[in-house]
Amino acid sequence: MVLLVCGILLVITSGLLNTSKEYSPSHPKNLTTETSTNEQLKDASELILTDKVFTFLAPDNTTERSHYLEKEFMYYIYIELVTPHNVSTMRIKVFDPDDKQYNLFESEMYYNPEQGRYFEIPFGAEMSGTHRFQFYSESSVNFNLYIRIEQGPLCLHDKIDSQYHDDLVYFEVTNFSDDQGFSHKIDLESDISYIFYIGRVSAISIKESNIILMDYVIEYLPEESAPIEFIIYNDDPLADIEDISMFNFGTSEGGEYRIRIDIDLVTDTSEQPAKPHPEHVNIAYAVVEEFQISDILDDNNTKPSDSDSESIDLLEDLSSNAISLPIEGTLAAIIFAGGTASAVYVIFMRQKKKLNVSFPMDSKK
Repeated sequence: MVLLVCGILLVITSGLLNTSKEYSPSHPKNLTTETSTNEQLKDASELILTDKVFTFLAPDNTTERSHYLEKEFMYYIYIELVTPHNVSTMRIKVFDPDDKQYNLFESEMYYNPEQGRYFEIPFGAEMSGTHRFQFYSESSVNFNLYIRIEQGPLCLHDKIDSQYHDDLVYFEVTNFSDDQGFSHKIDLESDISYIFYIGRVSAISIKESNIILMDYVIEYLPEESAPIEFIIYNDDPLADIEDISMFNFGTSEGGEYRIRIDIDLVTDTSEQPAKPHPEHVNIAYAVVEEFQISDILDDNNTKPSDSDSESIDLLEDLSSNAISLPIEGTLAAIIFAGGTASAVYVIFMRQKKKLNVSFPMDSKK
């Protein structure tokens, strides 16, 4: 009994001495990511860039607005006829700071029926800087058009489940022209399931082809051997702007990986006349950590016997409890255990003495 109590004291004392080695503060990455995400996912109603009715004159008219856009954010252009007129052509273009031209929208507009009266056109910014929004019209009469431009959430964040917003490990928005590829390196952990997302974030005019084909390859890059290639998409169509392409990827090794993306903007020959491919599109891609797949146990580990396992578990529990206790609690536990051991020893010795008195050895008569 005394030996058992002493063993418990030894484990508790050892846990106290090792507390400074085992304790470490929470990694600041989660706090930083959460703060950044909450700051960036602002209410779009607080970030209105244009909110005004404009008069467009016959037979044609151009109105431009210039705004500073933040990289990797979505912007929404809302237009609505507010006078009872028909417009033969309404065209919207955006020019980025490098003067790359995005043909976002071209269509006729009409007051009745209602579905031709208003449109919303999305645009995800690939770079920060001043962008020009150009509105061009052709009409036989003068008309008034309501224009609203507002900032939305980060690209793809309206399509990625909100529970994963704080688990983002990689995020990028890239401008692609025809037959262009990009590669990015990323560090991934072993035995983790990741979700990979990729989607178009800039609209394409109906006058241009919206057929986009992609190759998507993930390479594991060991330090001392050749890369291991995982082909995900091979000349597969990219989802339309309202949707998103996504897949799960579970790792077997931790370390450096490379994402390779090749984009092919295809001329649509299914219609006559054929629709040319757009000059530029912005595509966003992201990686989030989903869950840990396994406990990463070594197959060669030997299993201890049942009795040894129970002893190890007991000691581990005691050590764990000791580590989790504050210093004051641990000292109190040591004093309590020491007092208990002393009391047990005194009781044991008194009981032994009583036994000796109660049962004396027979003497010779």
